[in-house]
Amino acid sequence: TFEKGKLEGQLKNFPLSLLNYWVPVGKFSEGRVTGQFAVDGEGNPLSANLQVVGAAFALPTSGIDRLTGTLSFNADLGVQWALEGIAKAQSTPFPFRCEGKGFFKSRWMESKIAFDASWCSLSKDEKWRCEVCNLHSEEGIWLQSGLVAIWPAMRDWTFVAGTLNGKAEWTDANWRAQFDAEHLVIQKGDYSIACERAQGDLTNEG
Repeated sequence: TFEKGKLEGQLKNFPLSLLNYWVPVGKFSEGRVTGQFAVDGEGNPLSANLQVVGAAFALPTSGIDRLTGTLSFNADLGVQWALEGIAKAQSTPFPFRCEGKGFFKSRWMESKIAFDASWCSLSKDEKWRCEVCNLHSEEGIWLQSGLVAIWPAMRDWTFVAGTLNGKAEWTDANWRAQFDAEHLVIQKGDYSIACERAQGDLTNEG
């Protein structure tokens, strides 16, 4: 229905591939969505309460199969999600679960992605904060393929091999990163760095 400059509708087992126009990065090839939504006269989303089943989603260097979960969105308030599926990177499949929420007016958000024996959290209030625990290279590459949409500079680096623990926080003006890695191989363009064990506590001040 269209009323007062707002289009409201319901979806039932709607093919996700038909929504790729509104997806900024990646592409759905399979899956269905059921729920309610509203958009304004220009097609901008106003609200949604959706359930996703059996989705397949492709990114340039990774992908997701059997994605299932829920997403709630309100343009005046915020967003909340709970999703799980099978991630793919370096030809390796592995299960994941992602939960998170955020509030637009306060610009606050928190999210956590859990794998079999590792996890990654990302949050924002006055600062951005990220923490990883026992992260392996295929998991890191999978995460990176999504994060380049937010921080394009990450595209220049590749987490080739190893296991990483660490945390970082940053603002527009300052950043700090602490890490502990084993059997680490990182590549940027034609250059690579390899080490059996690496520890660091780095800041933008050196």
